[in-house]
Amino acid sequence: MRHPFLIITTHTSLSRWEDEFSCCAPSINVVVYKGSEDVRSFIRTVEFHNEQGAIMFHVLISHCDTADQDIEIFKSISWEAIIIDTSQRSFAPRSLRHITVLSSNKKLLLLRQVEDRRSDYRKFLSLLDPDYEETNGDFPASSGSETEYMKLKERFTKFVAYECKTSAISKFIEYWVPVRLSDLQVEQYCACLLSNSHLLCSTLKSTDSFSTLHDILMATRKCCDHPYLVDWTLGRSIVKGLPVDAHLDVEIELSGKLQLLSRILIEVRKRGLRVLILFQALPASGQISVGDILDDFIHQKFGKDCLHAFVVNVSPPMRRSILNKFNSKESGKFVLLMETRACSPSTKLSDIDSVILFNSDWDPANDFRALQKVSIDSKFEHLSIFRLYSSCTIEEKILILAKRG
Repeated sequence: MRHPFLIITTHTSLSRWEDEFSCCAPSINVVVYKGSEDVRSFIRTVEFHNEQGAIMFHVLISHCDTADQDIEIFKSISWEAIIIDTSQRSFAPRSLRHITVLSSNKKLLLLRQVEDRRSDYRKFLSLLDPDYEETNGDFPASSGSETEYMKLKERFTKFVAYECKTSAISKFIEYWVPVRLSDLQVEQYCACLLSNSHLLCSTLKSTDSFSTLHDILMATRKCCDHPYLVDWTLGRSIVKGLPVDAHLDVEIELSGKLQLLSRILIEVRKRGLRVLILFQALPASGQISVGDILDDFIHQKFGKDCLHAFVVNVSPPMRRSILNKFNSKESGKFVLLMETRACSPSTKLSDIDSVILFNSDWDPANDFRALQKVSIDSKFEHLSIFRLYSSCTIEEKILILAKRG
């Protein structure tokens, strides 16, 4: 590889790209280019060039807004290729117009299908093809013969590195399952919003305010899963003075999602079914994570022999061992707990009756993309996906906005 690759993606997908490289190609030197102007300056100083002035990284991952702000710096680098990840519908070609000044072998990475219209093909071609001009293109925008249209589509296809067909998710049937917050969750959620009310009501926009808003959103999302993720010290004070055998029930009552999940799993085991539970590993406060809470809850509630769990950093031999034991009909396991990032083509599951999404990605469609990586054998033609979300919260808003596109 003579020159580095540039990947332009969305804010929410920056960490996902980094995780994929870390898991699949750890030897590749990847730099995530984001943050305030000072942070980006520090990244350039430390990670861009060695003492001889040569580029040190193999892949640079950035957001289109960041690339726009530092376009002159990007122009000074010779790129092997520019990969544009269109994983969100709002990621329009016009927001990437500045990328056209960068000279490289551009490729478009599609994670959604482009609308089969001339106007969409023309917009993307004006971005990707230096020889194509949108205003004076070779083909009419809304008219012309079928032959001309097919040539336009063929020309566009040359710039597609990967396309996820919508039919790939037809085997899943999704159900949104609303959950009420517990009293403590409501208290935490409101406290988070009220303590930041000045910023939330402000019309001023700055890099620092955006960073703070992101922290607020993360705090509210963690609150929707379990109060311990916001304040892990609650685990000591809440159960203090209670008998040990009462601890589990108290901790379940603290989370609306755990209350519902407990009832679901009781019914699942009663019917002899098997489920896959997927969760997002949100950054947590202190030493506890969503995975820890779910693992501990299921083990204590249903016994240590009912569950297998693994996350993204499980070694390949351990992964194979876990999957073999879970897939064995004699094992008695009826729950597989899996971090969404751990989904991979090497994961093959048998006799899965349904999937439970304990929490969602910022872009809910990414949860389905993770599922598509896994080979799931089920006796049902369509696999039911139950997505838990806390009603009247940021989680519900994310789903509504995603549905609107």
